[in-house]
Parts: sequence; structure tokens; C-alpha cells
Amino acid sequence: MAVLRGCWAADLQYDNRIRSIEERGVTVVFRLLVALCAFLLGCVPLLVSVSGETLGPPYLAVEGVASVAAFAWAVRWAFGRIPSERVSIAFVVIADLAIVVSSLCDANRLAGAMGLVNLSMLAAYAAFFHSQRVVLLQVVISLAATAVFVPLLWMSYGWVMALIKSTILILVTACAPVAIQVGVWILGEDAAASELDALTGVYNRRGFFSRAQRELRAAVGGDVVVLVVDIDHFKLINDLHGHAVGDRVLAACAKRVSEALGPAAVVGRVGGEEFAVVDIRPIGGGEAIGEIARAAVASGGAESGPAITASVGVARAPVVSIRDGGVEAIEVLVDRADRAMYAAKRRGRNATVVASVARHRRSDGADAGPHTGPIGAVAPRDGDGPNRASSVCAGPVRIGTDAASRNDRTVPGPTR
Repeated sequence: MAVLRGCWAADLQYDNRIRSIEERGVTVVFRLLVALCAFLLGCVPLLVSVSGETLGPPYLAVEGVASVAAFAWAVRWAFGRIPSERVSIAFVVIADLAIVVSSLCDANRLAGAMGLVNLSMLAAYAAFFHSQRVVLLQVVISLAATAVFVPLLWMSYGWVMALIKSTILILVTACAPVAIQVGVWILGEDAAASELDALTGVYNRRGFFSRAQRELRAAVGGDVVVLVVDIDHFKLINDLHGHAVGDRVLAACAKRVSEALGPAAVVGRVGGEEFAVVDIRPIGGGEAIGEIARAAVASGGAESGPAITASVGVARAPVVSIRDGGVEAIEVLVDRADRAMYAAKRRGRNATVVASVARHRRSDGADAGPHTGPIGAVAPRDGDGPNRASSVCAGPVRIGTDAASRNDRTVPGPTR
């Protein structure tokens, strides 16, 4: 019962299901599978109508309408845009009613009752794509249709046959979709848990990039702001206080950054004592969040044991310039923020360094403004080595001075 309550309380959304299919690169396969099922559903009333088993001409028209509707849905899924949630729900209900009416049109009551088995395909579709309430509606329709056929079968074949067939129908059209949805929910919960860092509760590396990519796809404008937050002198904390205290420090850092930046920010632990953040901010308005994160880590608190600070690197780029880059685009920004973070380390730690926004130049050499082209130009890579951040992050710029020719800005925090 606890599993059923958990599944009922879960937020199962149609758009999330579609997005999950797209992210795994199986959209075409899934579209063709749904289209094939719809095509087969359309074949059933068509075959019944040509078999001569219907109750008369009016019923032939019903069978024809059901076939056309199913074939149209197959074409929509195979070649058209993926239907919206409302259109999908409308199809499920209309197809349910078409199957029930088509089954009632069959002159052979036993064959008509078995025609209700086709409801199981719609039930599986609803269980995978839609919410618990849509599945509940599907179950109610299936049970109501089965109840209509019970007396018809009883009068024609006796109560034993009516009981056998109704039991089969209940199992495949009412119980199966509930079992499918519970199974999908359990797998989804396991998948979500696998994307979290057990120690800190934020995303692990895989979960961080996966969630960041989803946020990037959903963004309609603004800047993608990436932070890399690295706890200062973490090895010394472990050496002096022990790894148990070090674990509490990591958990405290994750909690402070998450709370300071709010639920919209995607926070992940991407290294031992290194955290990354992706947030969508208004254009030009995202640089301050690095200092917010640094100040949050340094805010102190008894839950972490020793006082801690962090060095923070910030990188940003317009959403429109990197949306098509996917995970690779986010990795480039993380790399730039990582280099800026190392520059903050060299400048005394407990500081925020903001990497420059990549700019491009016209053929005549003039500055053409912030880069909005391919992601490859957003973060040119330097050579490797301990000083590799120097070409990305030049010296600090004082507030109020001309920073047009500088590559970054340093916001120093209080010295330790």
C-alpha cells in the first residue's frame, strides 16, 4: 500500500516522459512503436466490418469511424509533431469509447467481449505517458465496459463463461495499467536516486550534467551562468579534524550553496571537494551569484565544525549561443569556470573570479560584441599546466575602473 500511495502522490508528467525519450535518442523508435499500435487498433474494426459479423449498416459506419480515427493517430505519431498532453488524453478517451462501441457492434457477443482486450494497449499507453488520474479514468472505462458485457455473456453462454471472460478483461485492462505505472514510477525513483550524491544530497556528476542539459533546453533566453565552487584547504581539514568532519564540511557547503541560490539553480558535486552550479539568469545579471555562493559558504555554522571558505569561478554565455551544444556546451563553461576558480586560489582563496564573456571580431578587426555563434568559440582552451588559467583570467579590476580590456573581474572576499 505504501508503494501505491507513493506512486499516487508522485508528480508524473507527460512532458517529462516525452523529454526523457528525447534525451535518450529513441524518439523515432518510440514514435513508430506507438504508430504501429494505433495502426493495429484501426485494423480490428476494419476486419470486423468486412467479416459480416456486425449487427447491420449503422454499425458498419461506427466501425469505419473507429478505423479512420486510429489510422489518423498512427499517421500523427509517425510523421507529425508529438501530440500535446491534452490531445493525447483526448485520443485515449475517444479511442476507448470507439473500442467499446465497436465491440458492442459485433453480433458474436463472445468475440465482442474479447474485442475489449484492445483496451489494454490504450491502458499501457496511458500508464506510461500520463498521470495517475488519467490511468484511473482508463481503469473506470475498462471496468464499466466489462460490466456491460457481463449480462450479455451470461444470457448467451452462462454465468461460468461470463465470469471467466470478465476476469480476463479485468486483469488485462484494469490491473495491468496500474501495475505498469507503479513499475515505471519505481524505475523512475531509482533513476532519480542514482543521480544524487549520497553524502551531500545534491546531484552527482552524471545527474548534474543531465539536469543542466534539461534546464538549458527549457530556457527561452537569458544567460547560462556556471559556477565552480571549491572548498579551501579541504585536505588540511581532513588531516586536522578527520574524514568524518570533512564529510560534514562537504554536506554543509552543498546545503549553504543550494539554499543561497534557490531551487532554480542546479547544484552538483563534480569532484572530491568541488561543486558546480548551473543557473539561468537575465542577460548580464548572473555574475553576482558567484559572490553569493562564496559568501554563503563562508557564513559559518556549527553543523560543519571548522570554519570554511571557498574559491569560486564564474563563467557565462547567452542561452541562444549554446542551447544546441547540449552537455558538451555545459562542459566547456564548467571548464572555463574551473580555470577561473584556480585563479581565485592563486589570489589568496576565499574569492570570486569571473571569466570574461567570449567575444568575436569582424573581418575588419573591430569588436563585434559578445559571441553568439557555435559553442566551440565560447571557451578557447589554453595549454595545460599549473598556470593554464592565466590566459583566461588576467589581473583583478577595481570597481569603478575601465574593465573593457580585462579578461575577468575579481571580487575579493575577506582574508582568513
